[in-house]
Parts: sequence; structure tokens; C-alpha cells
Amino acid sequence: MAQLTLDKSSSLEGPVKITETAIVHALTVTALYIFFAADLANKVLIYLGMDFSRASVLFRSVYELMFFGVLLLFPNKQRTLFMVLLATTFVCFLIGQIVFAINVEFPVRYVENILFFNKYYFLFIIYFGIYKLQEHPTLFAKTLRVMERLFLVNAWLTLIGVVFRIDVFRTYILQSYRFGYSGILWVQNEATVMCVLGISYFYYKHFILKQKAGRPLLIVIAASLFLGTKGIYLFLVMLMLYHFMANSSLKAKVLVFFLVGVIYYFVSWFLTTELAKEVLAYFVAKADLNGIWYVLFSGRTMYLTQISTNVL
Repeated sequence: MAQLTLDKSSSLEGPVKITETAIVHALTVTALYIFFAADLANKVLIYLGMDFSRASVLFRSVYELMFFGVLLLFPNKQRTLFMVLLATTFVCFLIGQIVFAINVEFPVRYVENILFFNKYYFLFIIYFGIYKLQEHPTLFAKTLRVMERLFLVNAWLTLIGVVFRIDVFRTYILQSYRFGYSGILWVQNEATVMCVLGISYFYYKHFILKQKAGRPLLIVIAASLFLGTKGIYLFLVMLMLYHFMANSSLKAKVLVFFLVGVIYYFVSWFLTTELAKEVLAYFVAKADLNGIWYVLFSGRTMYLTQISTNVL
């Protein structure tokens, strides 16, 4: 196990050993909490109309540097190869920026472009910093429990945001005309990735490892249904198809695919008719005027809105 030794000759207890595992575990756990908290801070700042609303960038940059420090302090073959690849691609990137700047008439935004370059390597730096943590089952399990809690907290906040229409929990902050709730997650693309990770984690734990995780899986899936991004719905459809293919008999597969084909044929035919075009136009107009919930519940939300207004 890689370790640092700080020799304190005056100490009666001998040298103080700081292990790689302890450093990585502490960085990972605190990073998980701070990244989620920083995303919430971003949303609040945007909601309040503050000029500076990218607090999470500062925290992520600091932690990225610390994880990169882990690569330097505890090098091995895999980490060394990665750092060589990173250095090589960064040099090529800088050469490309310089050549590009020479051949264009407008100023090149070097800092902004470097930030874009960094996005492609951020997760790799984190991975090579923490991947050896899985060799220590106890600490690795503690880290996973922290991640589970954060997935569930964000899922509950998403559902609370849906019920009470809390703007700060919307996927598209300050865009109430767009449907979607992501809890405390700020960027919609990152929210999609986190929902995919949360569903995949609990699905794997419940169905593959046969550990009890059905309730948290349902909670995370329920919250994901309100995310409002195309990516999460595509993922849920693909996961449903995978689950069906992995857990059903051949006869059931053939029957379901036959029924799907028949339904698809009739739906496709119906959508080409004038009646379908008129119906769709009506519901789109109603959704634009009164909202998607009004359309889904056939206007019953107006009654519920009146009751909640009178009560509150």
C-alpha cells in the first residue's frame, strides 16, 4: 500500500503514517457532499439573479487539483501512462490553439477553451485518483453509502419540487414554461448522467447482486420521470427492454414483440389521419395555455389548485 511517512522524532508514538487509502477516501466523501452542495448553491444564486452563479466550478477545480496531487504523490504504471497521455494531448491542444489563433482575425478565448478541454479529462483524473479505493472493501462500502444517501436525497427533493412547484428545483431554472425537475442538480446534462448512474447503481444492486434495493430504485426512477430531458427517458426505455429481455421466456418475447409491432403499425397509421392532426393540435394548444398537468389530468388540476390556494 502506498503511503507517506512524516517522521516526528520527538513523538513517543513513532512516525505518523498517512496512507493513500485514507487520503483518497476523505477526498472522495467530502467531494461528493461538496459537489452536491455547490450545485444547490449555483441554483440558488441563479434564482436570485446573482451575476456570479458558478460556485461549483471553484470547488470542482480545487478537488481536481487535489486528486491530481494523488496521482503525483502515489504514482504507478497506470497513473503514469495516463499522465503522459494527458500531457501529450494538452501540448497538442495548445499547438492547435496557437495555430488557430494565427489564422483567424478574431481573438481566441484561451481560458474558456482550456476549460472545455478540462471537461474531457475531469472524470478520468478523478477515476485514476480513486480507483484503488475498491481494493479496500470497508472504506469502499462507506463511500457507496454516502453516494446512495445523496442519490435518495436528491430524488426526494425532486419529488417535493414537483408537488409544491418549487422553482429552485426545476431542471431549467427560471424557465417555468419548460417542464422538468432535477432537485439540487444544476446542469441538465449532468442531472441526466446522475439519474442514469443512480438508477443503474440501484438496479445492479437489487437485480444482479440480489441485495435489497427495490425501494430506493423505485424512488430514483420516480424522480427521474420528472427530469424532463430526452436522455433519461431513452435510458429508461432501454433499461425496461433490457430487463424484459433478460428475465422473460422466449414465448413471452415473441408475443410482446408481435404486439408492439401491431400497435406501432396502427399508431403510425392513425397519426397520418386528419383526425389525429386535429387532436394533437388541440392538446398542444391546451398544454401551451394551461400546462402539461392540465392536459394529463383533463383539467382536474384546476380544482386542486383552487383547493390548495384556499388552504394555503
